[in-house]
Amino acid sequence: MRRSRTLAFTLLELVVIIGVLAVLGALLFPALGRTASVSATMQCQNNLKQMAAAWAMYSAENGGRLVSAYPSYAGFTGTWCAGNAASDGAAGSYVYGGGDPTGITSGRLWPYVQDLRPYRCSLDRRVASSGPTQFVGKPILRSISMNSYMNGTSFGAYPTWAVTRPTDPQDPNHPVFTKESDISRPATTWVIIEEDFQSINDGMLIVDVDGTARWLDLPSRAHDNGAWLNFADGHTELFILKDAESLSWRLGSRPAGGLSDWERIVALTTYPLE
Repeated sequence: MRRSRTLAFTLLELVVIIGVLAVLGALLFPALGRTASVSATMQCQNNLKQMAAAWAMYSAENGGRLVSAYPSYAGFTGTWCAGNAASDGAAGSYVYGGGDPTGITSGRLWPYVQDLRPYRCSLDRRVASSGPTQFVGKPILRSISMNSYMNGTSFGAYPTWAVTRPTDPQDPNHPVFTKESDISRPATTWVIIEEDFQSINDGMLIVDVDGTARWLDLPSRAHDNGAWLNFADGHTELFILKDAESLSWRLGSRPAGGLSDWERIVALTTYPLE
């Protein structure tokens, strides 16, 4: 009995121990959260590096021609990645819903990647709520989109050009690049970007070069208001949205997003051929 009393904790001692554990938890959990956030950020950066390599390999094996950013819309099948990655999971006009891997595997870059993981942000927790029954409740598989000026279409340029109308004239100040040789500034020309979960649908991020609509599609805000993107020379950067109008962006508001953020992305999107 004497030994039992010696080894027992008093109520005061228990309170002190619980208090110490609470303080240690308060110190430890934010550090663990930061570690997880850094890990997710690095994973997404690696994803974009893989996609940059696939994009370059496609061009090298196709005589320097760029894979098209244009979506699987109205019968077009030459896209880098088909389907609709909107948060509800529905296919809409883009043939495949967000939980259906066929949209990705039917794309022209799939032979150079053959892994679904690089197409999805590690912080993307969305699941399909509609569409074919077999994909409801399954993860939305894509969080990235391609620059619409990569053999896709222009917006806000005059005249407008699209890969589906290849003989149409182009805006000389805002051309759509169709060949790798068109890109004279590869280190400052972006190719693929993480798109915001509220914004993403087809595989093409449209940049409005005249600014009337500004941010029709928005880069991701998942990484502390930033999105990973890759460039034509293969390197990656984190594009941080800074304007209050961009941080509070909502689908359908016009003009949408901040002016200085928009100016920064336009400068990296298209420019006159040299």
